[in-house]
Amino acid sequence: ALGTVGGLRMIGRVILCAAVAVSSTASVQNSPKQPTGKWAVRAVGNQCLLTNAYGTAADPLFLSFGKAPMSSGFEMVVLRSSKEDDPRHGNARITFNGMQPIDGIYSALVLAVNPSTGLKTKTLRRIWIGAADDPFEAPTNVSQVGVEVRGEGNNEFALPEFPRAFQQLEQCALELGTRWGYSAEEQKRLAKPAHAVQPLQSYFSAKDYPASALRTGAMGSVRVKVAVDPAGLPASCEIVGSSQNKDLDAATCRVIMKHARYDPAVDIEGKTVRAIDVQTVIWMLR
Repeated sequence: ALGTVGGLRMIGRVILCAAVAVSSTASVQNSPKQPTGKWAVRAVGNQCLLTNAYGTAADPLFLSFGKAPMSSGFEMVVLRSSKEDDPRHGNARITFNGMQPIDGIYSALVLAVNPSTGLKTKTLRRIWIGAADDPFEAPTNVSQVGVEVRGEGNNEFALPEFPRAFQQLEQCALELGTRWGYSAEEQKRLAKPAHAVQPLQSYFSAKDYPASALRTGAMGSVRVKVAVDPAGLPASCEIVGSSQNKDLDAATCRVIMKHARYDPAVDIEGKTVRAIDVQTVIWMLR
C-alpha cells in the first residue's frame, strides 16, 4: 500500500503495488507510438538503460527501461516535452501486449538537463515508473507496452526488436555488477533475489523526516544500493542517486540500516547468498 504517516508520504521501489489502482475507465491510445530511432544501451551511473526515441527534435519523446544488477524490480522512464514544472507522484499501470495490467507507482519532475544531449532544458519532464517485481524473465514475445499514469497522460509504445535489445540490457547489468564486486558467475547463479520482508514504507515514519528538511520543505528521491548478507541483514547502504539534500540522503540509509530486514537471496543450489537491492525512496510532503 502507498503509505502516508502524518504529513509524510513515503514511496519505495519495493512497495509498488499501490492501494488505489488507476481507474479501469482510463484507456491508452489505440494506435501505439512508433519509434523514430533505434534501441541503445548504456550504463548511466548506478544502472543500465535501454532507450529509444519516439518523438522529434521539435517534440521530443523518449522511452527507457532500467535494470540494476541482481535486481528483482522493474522500472521504466518516459521523457517528454512539457511545460509542467510541479513534481508529482501517484499510481500507475503498465500493460504488456494488452495482457493483465501491472500496478505500480510513478514520480514525475522537470529535468534541468536532457540526458540524451547533455543540454540544459526546462521543458523536459521525466516520469519514472516502477513495479515491485519484474513482469518477465525472458521477454521473447513482448511487442508493445501501455502506460497509464494518473495526472501525466496515457501512452502506448510499439517495441520492435525488443527481446534482442533487452538481452543487451541484461548484459550491461551483468557487467555493471562485476564493477560493483560481484562476479559474473556469482550473478548468474542467483535463483531468487533478495526481497524486503515488509513493504519499504513500513520501515519509515513521520519522525524519520529530518527536521532541517521539514523546515525548508525539502523533498526528493534517493536511490540507494543496499548490500544484503546471507542472513537477510543490510550489510551496507550506499547513495547512488542523491536527492540533492544531504539530510534526506543520510536519513534514508540510516532507516534502512537500522530497520530493514530481507528474505535473503538464494542461489541455484538453494543456498542463501549475498546480493544487492537497488531501491528508490521518494520523500514528499503534503
